[in-house]
Amino acid sequence: MHLREAETLSKGGGAPNACVHAAYYSMYHLAVAVLLVTGGVGRLGGVPKNHTVVGQEFAARVAQEPGELGEAGKLLGVALARRIDADYTLGSDMSASAATEATTVARHFAALCADRWPQLALKQ
Repeated sequence: MHLREAETLSKGGGAPNACVHAAYYSMYHLAVAVLLVTGGVGRLGGVPKNHTVVGQEFAARVAQEPGELGEAGKLLGVALARRIDADYTLGSDMSASAATEATTVARHFAALCADRWPQLALKQ
């Protein structure tokens, strides 16, 4: 849902901050799903509530994966920083190109996750 929202906003060009926000959340929810399908975190197998910790756990989980998936934790970290800037920095005006880039990165992140965990593939 968030990825489709980001793609729609990116095409429209009128709300780049909201686009960056939606692109990040599409990545965040996929990272949470990866954590859950790979056993969760801690003895209860849950998911941390803190976005930074989710990112750290996801990065650790994929670090040994081959190719670009092994670097996907960095993509999530950059997306979080941009989302925080878009949401909370007074006067932050993301550009249309930043919105397009955020959407492209989120789509790539989704593809990387779906290639490794097919059950997480987005339904068309």
